[in-house]
Amino acid sequence: MEEALAGQGFWVILVGATAIVFARSQATYWIARGAVAGAGSLRWGRWLKGPKAERASDLLRRYGPPIVTLSYFTIGFKSVMNAVAGASRMRWWVFTLAMLPGCALYGVIYATVGLAAIWAAITSPWGFGALLLVLAALGAFWWCTARRRAAASAPEYMAPGAPPPAPPSLES
Repeated sequence: MEEALAGQGFWVILVGATAIVFARSQATYWIARGAVAGAGSLRWGRWLKGPKAERASDLLRRYGPPIVTLSYFTIGFKSVMNAVAGASRMRWWVFTLAMLPGCALYGVIYATVGLAAIWAAITSPWGFGALLLVLAALGAFWWCTARRRAAASAPEYMAPGAPPPAPPSLES
């Protein structure tokens, strides 16, 4: 992979990354729009009703098209946001105008910082170690957040440190 990109200039990588994310975003938008139109009730269309999709839908309702642009700064959330924009039947031209700056920003990030991070992780044992540490930190953050949410949503008698509920009385 390094040999394929080593001779390429910054602009080639920038345009390539931007074009790839543009095509992927449009495909995600149209697939989700079609899924809602005809296949949303099928088993594979259920992902449009998951917690990430609900969160993205709430953000889209609250902030409108700029949230589509800002979603390109995240990992994993931009695809969900593109799908929610399609599922909510956001007008195509509004979606496209909101995603164009996001695609350009994504291309710049990938062509500069992102590509450098990939090369560092591939070619250096220190870079690979740093990548593993970042992934471990993200995993720990996710685990702690999931535990906190589970504890917050648990019934009061199941809260940490709370005594178990008394068994029902047989006297009546």
